[in-house]
Amino acid sequence: MNRMLWGRWLGASVMASAFAVSMAGSLLGCNLLKPKKAFGESCSLATDCVSMDCAAQGNVCSKDCIYDKECGDGFVCRQKEDGPGDHCTKPVGNPPNGTCMDASDCQNAHCLKRTGQDLMPGVCSKFCTSPDDCPTGMKICDLINDTAVNKMCIPGDAAAPPTQRPVFSQPAIKKPVVPGQPAFAPRPLTTTPVVAPTPTIAAPAPTPTPTPTPTVTTPPATKPGLIIKPRTPKK
Repeated sequence: MNRMLWGRWLGASVMASAFAVSMAGSLLGCNLLKPKKAFGESCSLATDCVSMDCAAQGNVCSKDCIYDKECGDGFVCRQKEDGPGDHCTKPVGNPPNGTCMDASDCQNAHCLKRTGQDLMPGVCSKFCTSPDDCPTGMKICDLINDTAVNKMCIPGDAAAPPTQRPVFSQPAIKKPVVPGQPAFAPRPLTTTPVVAPTPTIAAPAPTPTPTPTPTVTTPPATKPGLIIKPRTPKK
């Protein structure tokens, strides 16, 4: 009897061990139990990295940042294309003070355009804490508008008063198109009821009241020079 129980227990243990090995292999195949890579190491998926962020520019494990100096040599702090904020990537695109038409042309994915000239070429920029962070020709480190949070490198004469400096805006970065999804969110259709115009009914013109013709009394005609004397009765 004890041998039978022992055999059953041993068989169940072997099956459980085999199941555990099988599940571990499946998880490894799904990249869930693979050792995670540190910042700067090559990656192909976000799950490859400790930070769960694989930058497309250079295919390296990334981390959040604001300024280039937070990333170290060989990296720049680039605006994310799949969400808010910035992260460290390889420098792909034009450097600050280079020409751009949109954010994707720039290493830092920040393209400044003069206000009212969105269709004209702009200049690549990046976040800064002081003019020392900016390249030659962009030694103004300031906010580009009242709603900005971080200062940016801006071209112009740093000695000129702010009111005489060119005003820039930053067009939104173009997000990548996900296959099978529209490139833009369609606007909801709204139906505006058509209201028929109220017909205008002209009031009938008032009937004119006839003006009475005045009656003219003509006196009897008399012969000129004729005088009628009363008759005197005979005696």
